[in-house]
Amino acid sequence: MSFFDPGLFAFRVVILLLGAAVGSFLAAAAWRLPREKSLFEPSRCVSCGTKIPYYALAPVLGWFFTRGRCGACGAKVSLRYPLVEALTGILTLVAFEVHGPSSYVFAHLAGMLGHPGLGPIGYLRHDYIWGLSITLWLLYTGVLLSLIDLEFRILPDVVTLPGTLVGLLVAWSDPDRGWFFSVVGIASGAGSLWLIASGYRWLRGRDGMGMGDVKYIGMIGAVLGWSGVLWTMLLASVLGSIVGIGIGLAATLWGKGTESGSHSQSALSVAIPFGPFLALGAIVYSLFDKELISFMTIGP
Repeated sequence: MSFFDPGLFAFRVVILLLGAAVGSFLAAAAWRLPREKSLFEPSRCVSCGTKIPYYALAPVLGWFFTRGRCGACGAKVSLRYPLVEALTGILTLVAFEVHGPSSYVFAHLAGMLGHPGLGPIGYLRHDYIWGLSITLWLLYTGVLLSLIDLEFRILPDVVTLPGTLVGLLVAWSDPDRGWFFSVVGIASGAGSLWLIASGYRWLRGRDGMGMGDVKYIGMIGAVLGWSGVLWTMLLASVLGSIVGIGIGLAATLWGKGTESGSHSQSALSVAIPFGPFLALGAIVYSLFDKELISFMTIGP
């Protein structure tokens, strides 16, 4: 008996390619939105304005086809684009595998051939559809917001506010959740982070967290509810602390190797954007919520 299914393999490749294509759009959107550029204009070289050829737009491979340079002026194309495309494609497949797995989806889609009167939605479980949809929504918005936050230190309202509205609509249309589930999630997320930000400002006399983070956790709460907010903040805090300690240690070691410790001091004082950690925490919870809850409720 062969364990290799060519149909399933092709289906997974398609998922990877579709996820990478979404990643290509997200990387471009993350560059355009903060600069108030249209998302619907053809892609052009930022140095000379030449329209990028179709083969250079192929996810991941396009960067290698052009050797990472504009064919017209020779300007370098950031490695960020193929990395974001590859990461988004891989995480899209991971979402299908964790929720499904993808073999589950493929089997039901293939079943349409024997039952032409039913569509794929008629075959798939309700919890599978909603779980996968929410994870992909958090993944794609998380990638977009993280890229913007890393470069500009902002989480734009043009993403978070409509995202919160989408969360409300998703919860309202899902009988297992409902609008009250979403409203409580928004209030617990935005409210708790607003209190933390206000308390930090009162104690330290300066902002330690922007309102963009407050709106973003409210958007996350709209689809994950109050429990998802708690887990997201916990995971984000732990991951942020680990990264912060790592940066601090690296800065300290680097500072010792210089004539002055000024490099270490300046590196330690640099603020780390919290948005990417919120995004990662939300994605992890949406993928492994049952496992995380089960882990915390295991008896002695």
